[in-house]
Amino acid sequence: HGIVMGGGLGLMGGASHRVVSERSKLAFPEISVGLFPDVGGSWLLGRVRGNAGLFLGLTGALLGPGDAIHAGLADVHILEARRTAVLEALLDYRWQGAGAADKAGLDALLQGFASAAPMGPLQQHAGLIDQLCQDDGLEAIVARLLAVDSEDAWLQAAVTTLRNGAPGSARLAY
Repeated sequence: HGIVMGGGLGLMGGASHRVVSERSKLAFPEISVGLFPDVGGSWLLGRVRGNAGLFLGLTGALLGPGDAIHAGLADVHILEARRTAVLEALLDYRWQGAGAADKAGLDALLQGFASAAPMGPLQQHAGLIDQLCQDDGLEAIVARLLAVDSEDAWLQAAVTTLRNGAPGSARLAY
């Protein structure tokens, strides 16, 4: 229900059920600190649809719950107001002690509390991101990203992060 970044996203990626709320903020900010997506981050980014994984690795762009689900980094959106009810339902649930049955039961339990997450900027700009991050070499991709002229604050922030980020981190993310 808060911030999950870098290695935390890598750990979250290994979870069987990844829940986000309207307060969730996810990112791979390694470019800002001279690192690279680790703890499974590069594996996760390589599985994001289209060229969005590369975009996220190069820009550290912030994702809300809808984009996290769209990117395959989360599974279920549950409103903060329902958190206590979810925790109570988990405590009351009759666990079977059998992996498949418990997984199916947890799937159903969480879906019973789930709500649609709003579409985010990653989804809204998916076509543009795919074009900008078309793989014809890192230098060409970076040049296209730095040339983006948009009034969209999310895109501006992503481009600024890339511009001010560590070039070695960009190369490693690529």
